[in-house]
Amino acid sequence: MQIHAWPRAWHGLFENGRFHLTSGSQVSSNPWAGRQNVYGPHRQLWRCELKMVPLQDADWMSVSAFFSEAGGQAGFIRIADPRRLKPQYNRVATLTQQPWSDDTYFSDGTGWVEGGVPATFHVAEFAARGATHLVVGGLPASVPRLLRRGDLIEIRRGGIADHVPSLHEIVRDAPTDANGRTGLSIRPGLRKAVMPGDQIVSDHPTGVFRCIDDDQGIVDVTPPSIGRTGFTLVEAII
Repeated sequence: MQIHAWPRAWHGLFENGRFHLTSGSQVSSNPWAGRQNVYGPHRQLWRCELKMVPLQDADWMSVSAFFSEAGGQAGFIRIADPRRLKPQYNRVATLTQQPWSDDTYFSDGTGWVEGGVPATFHVAEFAARGATHLVVGGLPASVPRLLRRGDLIEIRRGGIADHVPSLHEIVRDAPTDANGRTGLSIRPGLRKAVMPGDQIVSDHPTGVFRCIDDDQGIVDVTPPSIGRTGFTLVEAII
């Protein structure tokens, strides 16, 4: 199954939009009490509605080709929330960069970041499909509110990003213990069971989506050559 990955650089080309979980509940009327009975939610799905900034010709042509290759709602698109690419802790904390053992840095002058949420960590205990609680490890020890309400994570079973939508929102603050472990309350529930050692991604976590219909990503061009487009995607639950 081919999944078309939205390029990382394009996550900075959005002007505005929404990226959120939608909940579905069952509602019935109670005429005797004069109120509605609500049951659920029976499902929660990610939905994103994004509008891109005005694009120059080379950029809008590339975006147009991306949606042409995806093939409308039949295609699968892997994309991140452009406003939640990193955990909140890493955006507000002062993090240090360390060199390699020979005191050299990466080619762009950066080093290994210490003191924050690592780009990847791991599942520490088995959790079944549908679970909304996840025990994880491989984090800095004894940090209050290391992972916070509203942060996003992606699960990669066996370290592989596959077709199973695995984007989750943390709904309660999570401090770590002396062993660098914590419990995460997440929504939606797991789409598939996880095993100890499965990878958790906090840097650019992505989900798998479909276009809501076959008319998404169409580019409107204004002379001389400025392209404007947007699109709506829904989580690709198979």
